[in-house]
Amino acid sequence: MGKKINSIESIDNEILRLQSKAKELESRLDNSLDFLQDNYSSMIMNSVFSKAGSLLPAGIKGGIAGTILSFILGNEKLVEAFSRVTNHLVEKAADGIDKLADKIVKKKE
Repeated sequence: MGKKINSIESIDNEILRLQSKAKELESRLDNSLDFLQDNYSSMIMNSVFSKAGSLLPAGIKGGIAGTILSFILGNEKLVEAFSRVTNHLVEKAADGIDKLADKIVKKKE
């Protein structure tokens, strides 16, 4: 809990302390959201391809397909290109869902 309040001055000091803490928390939240926006596509790619790689049979992991997949995932430029394609596809899917939602809402009205 907070400090005991005995005067107007202590109330003002507590308000200033809490406003400062709120600004700090807001800044941390903004930084976290910026990080997420900058890195969500690579997080998705790593999640999908690491799971896809673990689903491959042992013979494929060590074979030509495994080598190709390792090469693709190891090449930053290719991962970035896949990331851009993934972002584009996700945006198109979101647009399609928005249009579908608009049609459904219009029908109900």
